[in-house]
Amino acid sequence: WMSMPHQHHLCRKNPFTEKFAANTLDFNNAKCDNCWCFVCDIKATECPKWCIGLGVNNHCNASDTPFYRGMKLAQKHVGAPAISNQSGLQARALAAA
Repeated sequence: WMSMPHQHHLCRKNPFTEKFAANTLDFNNAKCDNCWCFVCDIKATECPKWCIGLGVNNHCNASDTPFYRGMKLAQKHVGAPAISNQSGLQARALAAA
């Protein structure tokens, strides 16, 4: 599992929590080499909004919730970096196999 690309909130190496203080900069900052940003659909290491501010606007705190799904959809409409999460993850998983 760890060698396969996965959304950050599903990482088994770095447990994710949705309970964070609003003033916490990097509560879910830890990521492995195969973590993907839920909002951007790119590798977490390449996400331009990974733990750059406070609380919910940090992509490191994003998970599959209505709030972050809305953020993801809005970002795709403004032309931000995005590839289909499923197709991107599946393509990389197949390439790694």
